[in-house]
Amino acid sequence: MVVFAPLAWEAWAIASLLQGRERRVQKGLHLVQGWLAGREVMVCRVGMGNRAATAAGQVLRAYLPQAALAMGLGGATVEGLGRGHIFLATAIALWDGEREPLPTTPWLAEMAQQAAQRAGLPCTTGPSCTVRAVMARPADKEEVARRLGAALVQMEDYWLAQEAIARGLPFLAIRAVADALHDHLPVTDQGRWRLSSLAGRPGAALPLMVGVARALLRLRRMALALFQIWR
Repeated sequence: MVVFAPLAWEAWAIASLLQGRERRVQKGLHLVQGWLAGREVMVCRVGMGNRAATAAGQVLRAYLPQAALAMGLGGATVEGLGRGHIFLATAIALWDGEREPLPTTPWLAEMAQQAAQRAGLPCTTGPSCTVRAVMARPADKEEVARRLGAALVQMEDYWLAQEAIARGLPFLAIRAVADALHDHLPVTDQGRWRLSSLAGRPGAALPLMVGVARALLRLRRMALALFQIWR
């Protein structure tokens, strides 16, 4: 089993669950391999955006996993998805709309729903959209929902799904909502916090940071619950 995660804190939320962890860097890829609920798991940090496809391709060429998961944080584009909400993508579109959306694997989504329910985690399924830059403004996220009907945005899942589907692997994208629809994100297009914009605004910064922490903890719980019931 391979789990792809964009950034270090997302990868560590999953990798920290593994028993007998072994870390290594292979051809520039940060990998952690170990065991979770009796199943061998490799967690790969793929980076942000479409470069995730290159990393995923390298891993999937070198190993023969039974399935591939994308796990990380995302932004809600609709009301009702609060910080920490688990979102399972049933299909993944590209923001430009020039390619057909890619489907995820239905039986994996069904199993993940069961896992979320058992863990007591709020969980929603629906279409997701891979965008080219961090969507920091509510208006930008609303535009995604209006144009493509996607309830969540992220920057990697289309590219990861493409690599898995090309190899005939079951695939599912699991995201925890870090920012709700009306949250304004003080980040650059590269996803880095603009610390200067947080100075003097603890009332605005604290809820966002708490939201990220909650999302990571719930993503971790989701991973554990899923592997515990994996068939």
